[in-house]
Amino acid sequence: MSKSTLESYGISQAEFNRQVREGIKRGKESEKREPRAVAVKHENGRTFVELATGWSFSFDPQVFSELKNAAEKDLERVKIWGQGYTLEWTNLDAHIGIGAIMLKLIGEKYLASELNRQRRQSKRATL
Repeated sequence: MSKSTLESYGISQAEFNRQVREGIKRGKESEKREPRAVAVKHENGRTFVELATGWSFSFDPQVFSELKNAAEKDLERVKIWGQGYTLEWTNLDAHIGIGAIMLKLIGEKYLASELNRQRRQSKRATL
């Protein structure tokens, strides 16, 4: 960005550059933690996903409302969208995040109870 444009937003060039470096750093850290697909295929009624971490899972895509009535031939056209945080069925105009899929598979109640358990442990450790 030009200096005059930055200044009109009340930010110096040095601060802008610092924020860009910080954003790049956080993005790289996030890639290590966030579930990111590196491979996907659909066959025999199931979608198979391989994550960058080496983990893999499969699921029935028709549990999602966007894909509930989709034909098998349409589900087979799944692909990774963007940097791998989302699956895309272009022909169905459907996009579902990897995190949302995993949450559905694990179950919201289980995840909430696990988070509460970890919070309790954390509080005990600080006492």
